[in-house]
Amino acid sequence: MAEPVGPIALRPGTKADVDQVFQWANDPVTREVSFNTAPIPREAHVAWYTRQLATDGRNLFIAEEDGAPVGVVRLDRTDGVRRCVISITIAPDARGRGVGTAALTAAASVAETLGFTIIEAYVRPSNQASIRAFMRAGYRDAGAAEAVLGENSHLFELDLSLVSGAAP
Repeated sequence: MAEPVGPIALRPGTKADVDQVFQWANDPVTREVSFNTAPIPREAHVAWYTRQLATDGRNLFIAEEDGAPVGVVRLDRTDGVRRCVISITIAPDARGRGVGTAALTAAASVAETLGFTIIEAYVRPSNQASIRAFMRAGYRDAGAAEAVLGENSHLFELDLSLVSGAAP
């Protein structure tokens, strides 16, 4: 039986996290369920990661369980103000215990403090683990969405005004 998930906290990603995020991003299961399934060359990852940290509207966080890193969450501004797209990767050794759902819940609180009101997630229809995590975290299944990198996509949305009880 899987060990229950502990509290998940999000902290801003730093340059020191680049190698850990690279390992998670190139995990075979992660690559298999990603829109781009090709392995990521290290140089390309380092350049991408450096841009993530330096670009306004890109918010990269490391999910931690009891102080240990267990995943990465990005909240990328999409409309200039109120919407963001979430992306999540869970460490291979943290999967199957509800860490993804807990990290998504923690990300909703962080997104609200950043001023977002809607979080969108684009998921490959075959990525059943992510679909379950988003549904458990309270996201609404908004159905088929535009293709991402030529792959079919499924859209999930979370209206933070409904989650927090705040007025829209």
